[in-house]
Amino acid sequence: MNEPTPQQNGRRFLTSFIVLVVATILEVIYYPDIATTIYSLFGGHGGPGSSIGYFRDIYVLAGAVGFALLAGIALWTTRKSHWHSRLATILAWVTNLTFLTASVLWYFHSIGTASRYGGP
Repeated sequence: MNEPTPQQNGRRFLTSFIVLVVATILEVIYYPDIATTIYSLFGGHGGPGSSIGYFRDIYVLAGAVGFALLAGIALWTTRKSHWHSRLATILAWVTNLTFLTASVLWYFHSIGTASRYGGP
């Protein structure tokens, strides 16, 4: 099998990165709805509460920016090898979904713990 040309490698990097960034932006914008859906898939009940906007603006947005930067670096450094580029893209998507799910579970665990805390 022939190796892709540098132009094809560049297009593949750019396409993969743009799609990943757009998906990440949409995840941040629609985080409350996505979080509620993911939480219900894990058997959770109830709404996200009023603090989910703050959580999205502080934690999710910062995590998304950091993820996009690291994913961009990983995709850029692997752009010359078709196999490594494909592996980096797959790992970036798996990492994206893992971070999204982990942030949802962390958020709902935190608000559950806070609601059970009776205070002094």
